[in-house]
Amino acid sequence: MEWNQLMSYGCMAAAALYVAYGNGIPMMVQCYQKMFDQLEEAKHKSKPGDRCICCLEVMSEEDWHVLKCHHALHKECFEELRQLRNTCLICGKVYVYSSSQPGEICIICMDDENPLNIQNMTYLACNHALHESCLTTYKENGYRNCPFCRKDI
Repeated sequence: MEWNQLMSYGCMAAAALYVAYGNGIPMMVQCYQKMFDQLEEAKHKSKPGDRCICCLEVMSEEDWHVLKCHHALHKECFEELRQLRNTCLICGKVYVYSSSQPGEICIICMDDENPLNIQNMTYLACNHALHESCLTTYKENGYRNCPFCRKDI
């Protein structure tokens, strides 16, 4: 049997069949190398049709959030994940160096009695968060930059 013919059964099946036909060890090494190469290729960049690493649902360009490392998650999954960690689940790279977390104090109102929480906070593009009401007032007063890092809102 030819290698391409065997690969049509899947990598592990191809290796098992090749072992049955002889010369199995070199073919097993090739098989594992091909699997490793496919995994490495998948690590590089998410594309439409890939599954979200969090919910395992298929993603499309309309409903995903692409990280700086070019991996993507559903927008909803990203919103939950950003409150728990600042690294990509696939490659471990930091996707945001400074972000606000629930429980921190809003830099606009500095209200110790009303810390940021999932219900009252909103994230800016730079991943800093403020109370929704504080951000609205902040914008109404003509401010157009994040009060933390000065990036455009």
